[in-house]
Amino acid sequence: MNETVQEPLLSLTEEAICHLDVIRKWTMFLAILGFIGSGFLVLFGFFFALVLRTFGRSNEFGPIVPALLGVLYVVLGGAYSVPSYFLLRFSSNAKSALATKGNEPLTSALKYLRSFFVFIGVAIVAIIVLYIVIVAGAIAFGILGAMRGAAQS
Repeated sequence: MNETVQEPLLSLTEEAICHLDVIRKWTMFLAILGFIGSGFLVLFGFFFALVLRTFGRSNEFGPIVPALLGVLYVVLGGAYSVPSYFLLRFSSNAKSALATKGNEPLTSALKYLRSFFVFIGVAIVAIIVLYIVIVAGAIAFGILGAMRGAAQS
């Protein structure tokens, strides 16, 4: 006796479909803004790396600081494009799901939305850890500076 138990399918109400359509439009808008912002970051990176190095004032570090700023901005621009890509894929798959009423594009859309939130969550945790390290370093350097100043007095 081998019975196949079929799990109930999730169905969306008209209101849920309407909400999904609105979400799809907003995520497309945010994805486009994200790509534009990412492009600006990359352009600023090249600006820092090339223009400031060529025309900038000389300092004790030479052209290293503008080059490092340029590389940092290009890397940030690349990293910023990843969540924009996830939003774009969510939006296009959600549009396909709404047009075809199919489960496969909706599943794919939700996969990209999950990837977006995982990426943002990991990025936020990394930034918080970076802030903690920076604050701890600033406190440590402040204490060392105060001890050095007290020892010289």
